[in-house]
Amino acid sequence: FLGDGIRIFISANASEVIAFAADDFADFLSVAMDVKASVVTEGQGDVTVRLAKDAGVDLGEFAAYKGFRIETDESGIVITAHDDRGAQQALFYIEDLMSFEHAPVLAYGKIEKRAMYTPQMVHSAYDIDEFPDEYLSNIAHHGYDTILLYTNGVNSTPAGPCNFNDIVKRASAYG
Repeated sequence: FLGDGIRIFISANASEVIAFAADDFADFLSVAMDVKASVVTEGQGDVTVRLAKDAGVDLGEFAAYKGFRIETDESGIVITAHDDRGAQQALFYIEDLMSFEHAPVLAYGKIEKRAMYTPQMVHSAYDIDEFPDEYLSNIAHHGYDTILLYTNGVNSTPAGPCNFNDIVKRASAYG
């Protein structure tokens, strides 16, 4: 059971994807589970997010794109991921498990997962080539790692002018 004051530890040099996912998880705990949580880069965490290469951990068959291991015991939750997107997907997976239980709980044990296939692509559900931040977050939560754009040329879509660099920059932050 996770109670108020949860500390989510990430490396001080964590990627933008991991930082976004950790902030998103803290927000999830606060909004959906009524648990105060913070992201920290120093000290210890109740939830620790780390990359296997930094921790010297061999993930075996889960040492693949978006691969991760979640280990839980009385001392907390440790996420060991193959890459930043694996860390992100592990946090999203924990959100799903807690949502199913309607409580900030996670059974003790080990969970290992990796992407079944890649890329996982999606078009915009709003309008042609419209990707608001909330939508980018949503598609990342569902495991998509590629967005598709219709193009007529450089910064041009069938709907008109489009700043492709802005979409790429925002999308990359969400994984």
